[in-house]
Amino acid sequence: AVFIGGSLAQNITQIVVAAEDAPELLRMAPASARNLRIAKLIAAITPAWLLFAPLILWRATLEPRSLLIFVPFTAVTVLGGLMMLWSAKPFNRADLIKPRGGNQHWIVGLSLLVLDIAWLATVLAPGWWAVSAALIGLTLPLATWLLNRDRSKLAY
Repeated sequence: AVFIGGSLAQNITQIVVAAEDAPELLRMAPASARNLRIAKLIAAITPAWLLFAPLILWRATLEPRSLLIFVPFTAVTVLGGLMMLWSAKPFNRADLIKPRGGNQHWIVGLSLLVLDIAWLATVLAPGWWAVSAALIGLTLPLATWLLNRDRSKLAY
């Protein structure tokens, strides 16, 4: 649930944020750009939550300790979505059907993969290994935010 849910949320975030067909309409909306970004992020991570939350809750009825999976699941979906939000550059939706669709730089793709693996490791690894994986999972979004501070070229 952690790995697949994170990947699903990240890919939907890329489509929702960067493949906007009419960005000029959103710029004319009465809502602020910040509120629109938050709404896009919520809209992008909601399918992953609707898909995996019932499975995690069902599993928790069998073994209550498995409810702790919500922590890395929440982290990977929200932080992965934020990383896509902070690094997405605009592209056409028609580009999605091409090989290597979208506009994502390979470093962003690699960091998202490492983020998914790090939060998965917090579930599977014992003791301090899980803590170090969580630190990696928290450091990658911070690095993405710091590297993409020039917001003028981003999609939103």
